[in-house]
Amino acid sequence: MPPVIRSALIALLLLAAPAAAQVPEAPLLAEVLVVGRPPGPPLWRVQRGGAEVLVLGTVSPVPHLLDWDETRLERHLARADRLLLPPEVKVGALDAARMFVGQGALKLPGRATLEATLPEPLRVRFVAARERALKPAARYARWKPAVAGFLVLSDWREAAGLSMAKPASTVRRMAKGRRLKVRTVAAYRLAPLARSAAGLSAEAHLVCLDAALRQNDAEGAHARTVAQAWAEGDLRTVRRLYDPLLLDACLAQAPAADALVRRGVADTAAAIEASLRDGGTAVAVVDLALLLRPDGVLERLRAGGATVSAPADG
Repeated sequence: MPPVIRSALIALLLLAAPAAAQVPEAPLLAEVLVVGRPPGPPLWRVQRGGAEVLVLGTVSPVPHLLDWDETRLERHLARADRLLLPPEVKVGALDAARMFVGQGALKLPGRATLEATLPEPLRVRFVAARERALKPAARYARWKPAVAGFLVLSDWREAAGLSMAKPASTVRRMAKGRRLKVRTVAAYRLAPLARSAAGLSAEAHLVCLDAALRQNDAEGAHARTVAQAWAEGDLRTVRRLYDPLLLDACLAQAPAADALVRRGVADTAAAIEASLRDGGTAVAVVDLALLLRPDGVLERLRAGGATVSAPADG
């Protein structure tokens, strides 16, 4: 997945886009302590004993051509033993076959078309979103509301030049050629998510469409500002404008997706814990949504006895 969980995870969940999964509301970032502002994105230092993990907290989506100072991260990668990358959703051949056979459950019955069946306020918002995405009504006409909502969100990101894979893919590129062990924190199967999506009620579909359109509006207004603030280490602006919990209303409709987000937090924290036990130095890439949420990655690491400096200034 974005290798991030969250909106891309839901896009995969609903078979709407080949992106990967982004979850904390802006107030959850309120406890971040800004220690100066060194150049580049925010880094947290997690230490226990003589081991440490430098955590790059990320946001998504970001512009494909976002320019950010890689100097500090390059320095940490140069002395690291390993790189931990975000969880991914894997689509095996069997998963793909099952999704192809089962996609009828995600389409409208009979000759019904999406825009003809939506409540008027939601229809108006959806039409505005697809027009911003530069796509015709026919592209979404046969899909149920939740699928159409996340498909139009993915289409808009593409039209706007935004990436869900970056900055994790950029860090992977930076690590290429170094003698680093590169490990993805976890790989999850798509099939349980697809089954959960197929079981959504008509009311749940409308909740998910509303959530996707809210996310679309928020990213349209703030995604580039948030990305630039992230690149500059300006957590105050990120805290004010980055609100990935907009999709939580939809996550709550699909228990498999909600459980996977929690699993992503647990697996990421466990991978960092394992790195601390192994000793040496590692770099980890973690979305701020998983890093800073209540019972998120940082809280779990502190509970396990690690010392966390936020953000690292080294």
